[in-house]
Amino acid sequence: MSNHSFLPTSLNLKWFYGLGLAFILLSLAGLLYFEFEVGMVFPIVLAIVLVAILRSDILILVISFLVPLSISIKDIGEGTGFGMNFPSEPITFVLMVGSWIKFFIDGQIDRRILKHPLTKGILFYLGWILFTAIFSTRFEVSIKFFINKLWIITVFYFLAAQLFSKTINIKRFLWCYMVPMIGIVVYTIINHSQFNFLQKDAYWVSKPFYIDHGVYAASMAFFVPVLIGFLAYSGTFRFSNFMRFVIGLFLVILIMGVVFSFTRATWVSLVAAAVFFVALLLKMKLRNIIIIGAFSAFIYLNYKEQISMVLRDNKQDSANDFGGHVKSIYNVSTDDSNLERINRWHAALRMWKEKPILGWGPGVYKFEYAPYQVSFEKTKISTNFGIGGNSHSEYVGPLCETGFIGLGSFLLVIILFTSTGMRFIYHTKNKEHKIIATCLLLGLTTYFVHGFLNNYSDSDKVGVMIWGFMAGLVALELQEKKSEEGLES
Repeated sequence: MSNHSFLPTSLNLKWFYGLGLAFILLSLAGLLYFEFEVGMVFPIVLAIVLVAILRSDILILVISFLVPLSISIKDIGEGTGFGMNFPSEPITFVLMVGSWIKFFIDGQIDRRILKHPLTKGILFYLGWILFTAIFSTRFEVSIKFFINKLWIITVFYFLAAQLFSKTINIKRFLWCYMVPMIGIVVYTIINHSQFNFLQKDAYWVSKPFYIDHGVYAASMAFFVPVLIGFLAYSGTFRFSNFMRFVIGLFLVILIMGVVFSFTRATWVSLVAAAVFFVALLLKMKLRNIIIIGAFSAFIYLNYKEQISMVLRDNKQDSANDFGGHVKSIYNVSTDDSNLERINRWHAALRMWKEKPILGWGPGVYKFEYAPYQVSFEKTKISTNFGIGGNSHSEYVGPLCETGFIGLGSFLLVIILFTSTGMRFIYHTKNKEHKIIATCLLLGLTTYFVHGFLNNYSDSDKVGVMIWGFMAGLVALELQEKKSEEGLES
């Protein structure tokens, strides 16, 4: 894009005055014919649409700031089962609608983004979700699931990728989410300290901003590599001494938040990201990493019984002391949290075997999995209503809900993102771009690993970073390609 305003070239004063008149008329209608609270919703929505058309760049950053601060509202309309994170999700939806209006007005979009391999992978992923939604066992659930995916990806991948054509906007996006999140981490730590940092209280002390300690911890993990990168290479970013102090303070607060979240999946994901960073330093190729992973899986399958015997000998449950809590990560004998995950995974696999190609429908798992549990796998926390999470996996869940092609489409997106990131990091001569790309790649890697044990991508608290980090990486690569083409011409 040539400017930050995203102002359509054909949007003239007629549009501006027309929308302004509509705003006034809707305001009057709201006052005269509806209750004040209901009536004023119409002009507010129109105002957001107007901003979405004229300055979608600002609105993307505003939403990024609001997402950590948004509060979950459940069962809107009594009995509908409809909920949202307010105010971030309604504004994101309106921005999506505004962006479509803008596209129909002038038809402008950066076609280089559409031609990127990662974009094609994402479009296939979205298309398969829509296709399987049509054949879903619960059509209305699956369509809502698709719309939720669509608005997050439209705004934080397609629109954001255009905004990120200037590197400064990638940094602004990161800070817009980080600053309010750090405030919430401080709030959570203070709240938790009143209960002596007991592990059982970690599950709720981040409310009302993060209703689940797993979402809270996963969100923090994205930014640990970012802050480490900013601090380690502060000279490259030309940060002042005061800014270095702020970044260091934020990093300490974030690490404290991760530790006291008692979320073992996040601890594991950060270790995995550190190992991946070593692989990047060694300039390992993606195919070699995949071969190592496949070899590890082969070893596990061949020695599964011996490994299972070792795991069953571990009786350490979730604990308040960190040593015990770390040890409980691989306790599949008595730890209810671990056993419940296995119970839900097995239920999902049984469901997949019944509908291997199209699955049961996007978002349907929690409504259908109860009959597929078996009594000897149930735990004290088992339920028939999907309470306490969904399938607890970003990989098993899509397999069950959208079939093996659906899982394949998600894995394809991960592979395309990772290969794009590694290729860019290994070849770019721009040091600032290299650091930012590494931070984005490692930050999202924490969630790809976390996704083996939990699934939070449907929440905008996490979805904003998943698709925003991908958009940032694509934008960096396209920036450099454009510069190279300019030099050649």
